[in-house]
Amino acid sequence: MRPFGKNRNVSHNLRAQSQQIEPRNDTHASDQHYVETNVADRSQRFMLAVWRGLLLLVLTFGAQRASAQSVWSMGYYYPQSTGGLPALSSIDWTALTHVFMVGGQPNGNGTLTLTGNFASLATALVSAAHAHGVKVIFSLTSVGGRTNFSGAVSTSESTFVANIMSLVNTYGFDGVDVDNEEQWNSNLMTTLLSDLRTQLGSKILTATADDAQTGWAGPVPVCDSPGAGWDAGHASYLDRLSLMNYDIGNPGNGDPYTWHNSPLFSVKGQYLWSADYLVKAFENCGIPASKLNIGIPFYGDLYTANSQPYQPTGSGATATQVGYNALVARYNTSGVTYDSTAHVPWMTVSSSSYLSWENPQSITDKVNYVQTNGLGGWIIWVLGWDYLPGNSPQDPLLDAIGKAFARPQAPTAVHISVN
Repeated sequence: MRPFGKNRNVSHNLRAQSQQIEPRNDTHASDQHYVETNVADRSQRFMLAVWRGLLLLVLTFGAQRASAQSVWSMGYYYPQSTGGLPALSSIDWTALTHVFMVGGQPNGNGTLTLTGNFASLATALVSAAHAHGVKVIFSLTSVGGRTNFSGAVSTSESTFVANIMSLVNTYGFDGVDVDNEEQWNSNLMTTLLSDLRTQLGSKILTATADDAQTGWAGPVPVCDSPGAGWDAGHASYLDRLSLMNYDIGNPGNGDPYTWHNSPLFSVKGQYLWSADYLVKAFENCGIPASKLNIGIPFYGDLYTANSQPYQPTGSGATATQVGYNALVARYNTSGVTYDSTAHVPWMTVSSSSYLSWENPQSITDKVNYVQTNGLGGWIIWVLGWDYLPGNSPQDPLLDAIGKAFARPQAPTAVHISVN
């Protein structure tokens, strides 16, 4: 999954309303009757209160479990990571419901170029994830080199789909993720998703939405003209559509003002792009909130030519990705500023550079946002980039996801809407 900004420099150091039982409220005929029944009534009321409390606990726990099961926590397992993969034994599986294996790229003739050691990596990942009740999805992507989704669909579509399904069936994948970040073609995407949906049957089908396939940028997020991007028709084939709401403040996108890597909310005026803004835009295109995932990056961006967000973008500004584990190793992040509007931390590094990234607080806010707004879930790019051996917890960002996932609540601070 390539983030919003293209041609990035990357620096990673990886490794129901409950039915309540009310106590009796008898109308007594006389004081004498009251005296005779008082002790028994008190005993009954006490027992009923106990049973009511137990019932409420059971119903509440059941409702939370049902809610948690409808929200998907999906992490990307990326064999092409420059610093390697996380050990499967080090992953906190309780914080995940699904894992994507980024393993294949399409060629124009319908064949697939697979990552090195695909067979062994896929076999081990599927086995480990399934042992923990986590589903594994094969992610067909344009990450890591030249790809040809358009050619594969337009000239060799039946071969293309057959090759994808062969991998799914051979390795026991639970579904397919389409991460097509090439130039948008609505008809080709419809063809591919329709045929995959037919072939997959009850298995999972997801996709990601790249910035080049959107185009909303105004005071109010509205849907583009038909065919210009993702719409309800495309989403009808999908279980989830994931929004890549990171690298948003990339000066390479021509943004006139500095902003954050992955803000949760927007500000009226220049600072429009955010997870919330994109969610509203896709909802306005008819895509149900329950199918939308937001992105949670396990990395930050180091911005140059400026010392903080909310400034006119300096000349020659750049943004470089820095994995979370490398970031906390290089910088003292104890005295950071938490932007209570954007819901992300940032810090000035020098007179001409600043960092914007995710920490446990911002990730907790994103997870709570998803759960309180009825979204489908979130995606994590990428598993292992928060691995800190010797730290407790050793995966602090994934740990924050797991804790917030188990105890949903409203995001902290105030939401300033762009509407």
